[in-house]
Amino acid sequence: MKLGIKYLEPDEDENNGEDDHESNGENEESLRKTWDNLQESAEEDPTKSTDEVQESIQPTQPKPKSGPIISVVAEEYYEEMKLTGVWSPKRSAISRFIEIAGDITVDTLSHSTARKYKRTLLKLPANMRKDPRYRDLSIMEILKLEKVKPIAINTVNNNISSVVALMSWARKHGFIPENYFEGLKVQNKKKAQDERKPFSNGDLKKIFNSDLYLQETKDSTFRYWVPLLGLFTGARINELCQLHVADIKYESGMWCMDINDESNDSKNPKKLKNLASARVIPIHPQLIELGFIKFMQKQKKLKVVRLFPELTLRIDGFYRKPGRWFNESYLRKKVGIKDPDRTFHSFRHTVIDGLKQKGVGESYISEYVGHSSGDSETFGRYGKQYKLRVLMEEVVKKIEYGLNFEKLMLEQK
Repeated sequence: MKLGIKYLEPDEDENNGEDDHESNGENEESLRKTWDNLQESAEEDPTKSTDEVQESIQPTQPKPKSGPIISVVAEEYYEEMKLTGVWSPKRSAISRFIEIAGDITVDTLSHSTARKYKRTLLKLPANMRKDPRYRDLSIMEILKLEKVKPIAINTVNNNISSVVALMSWARKHGFIPENYFEGLKVQNKKKAQDERKPFSNGDLKKIFNSDLYLQETKDSTFRYWVPLLGLFTGARINELCQLHVADIKYESGMWCMDINDESNDSKNPKKLKNLASARVIPIHPQLIELGFIKFMQKQKKLKVVRLFPELTLRIDGFYRKPGRWFNESYLRKKVGIKDPDRTFHSFRHTVIDGLKQKGVGESYISEYVGHSSGDSETFGRYGKQYKLRVLMEEVVKKIEYGLNFEKLMLEQK
């Protein structure tokens, strides 16, 4: 960073003696030191703007630290969210914020902190604490690397939203006077519906080619069932991977799936994205024909808690192993679909887009896939959930792909 600074000429004085000459020399030396400090500060931290660098070396009166550090406030915030069951905060986003800003006391937060956070976030790579290329590097070291593909704008905005939520809570509870992070979201030129593409019918034929699919899933129940569940439910991958055996129920004359975050078992926890994610939906007849209920009953006899007990809990849930297998190994290498915008999450878009094209109402789709119904008070506050038979008729029976699953039925899992 190149900085500019003006050397000020001393005021002329009637007494132009030796004392004044000595004073002028001291002033010039002081200005030169200031310049050197500015340059050094800019080189040490490339995330700082010119104003922030100049501001950082201004002589100020020492300010006594007061108030808790960010991580302490965050823990109190997490605890309240957990006790009230409102929603599950994104801990990873808050951790990333603390890594960028430092675990400073909340009274030292400012608009400058918020600007630095957003500016830095925009330059960081995706999954930087999982990717072996970056996970052992500091943020300063990562920022000095060349040809780093930054995270998607949508991910940046999701991270900022998590910090905004924390700071809003902190302001309401008297920790900070102002939420400096509001309004920081970055404009995204990419339309929301274009961020992940639905699978085409041709894609689905390749994915569920019986010979390939059975070969790649023969030794794993989660490999066999999780993609099929995604295809017919449109559920998020972790919603499926964390399912308990008890979540598959027979109600109102039909088998259904209860997607919830209710669990008192610390080894088998569940979490949902938001309140609208909790839902009970009918199980598609095709899944029953494939043997899903028989599979559930087999797991029940084994007295396991989760449908897929072989999946291990990570900080982000149970989905990491299935996600990596499907996206990186099966979809890219075996099936040959290399478009980065087509991932397991594309099943969700496939279900939603397919229903939309068939004229299914938004409120039906939202309840089935666990989306908020928007700002409509009529549906949001006063409307009860649809009965299972209504969802079966208006949604489930309209999910069909024209694929032949008979050969997949030959191998019951």
